[in-house]
Amino acid sequence: MITWDLITTPESATPRSHLIARSASTWLPDTALIADMQAQKTVADTRFGCAPFARITLLPDALWHDSLTEGLLTALRPLLASPASADVVLDVTDIDEVVLAQVLRFLFNQAHTLADLHLKKTDDTAVRVRHITALCLAQQQEKLEVIFPRAAGDCPRYGRRPAAGGYASRSLYTAVCRRRGAATVRRLPRAAL
Repeated sequence: MITWDLITTPESATPRSHLIARSASTWLPDTALIADMQAQKTVADTRFGCAPFARITLLPDALWHDSLTEGLLTALRPLLASPASADVVLDVTDIDEVVLAQVLRFLFNQAHTLADLHLKKTDDTAVRVRHITALCLAQQQEKLEVIFPRAAGDCPRYGRRPAAGGYASRSLYTAVCRRRGAATVRRLPRAAL
């Protein structure tokens, strides 16, 4: 399970975590390397000279507001295929709400892999995302404290919905089996049920 946290200063982040931010973020350290990365206007990523972080990734500002083409997700997928740290710090100070929901869904889904189902063999020593920290403004915290539990599935109200759907589908299947007979149901395609 992936845990989450909200912070308002980068100093509160877990040391050796992976910082993902906008190119124009005000939270970035003032170094020549960061200035060069900001000037690129494309995805910029480094694992060197980024203390106290293990990795810093800067993404173009336009991606943080692109809810139609999922540009931010497209940029994040290869970066998190082999994460540098189990802790991810995401700068959410200036992000579209739809994009934030897409990114959180993607990040919280990192908890599940094919290796967990024993369908694919992977390296057991590989790093997996275990904690997501949102770097936000103080006035955003209240709103984010509602959004994050929904995305993580921690909210009981939202967690019961899939369970209720599962119960409903099983009871419907049972009712169809009783009415048609088990032999008939087995021959029907799933779409007919």
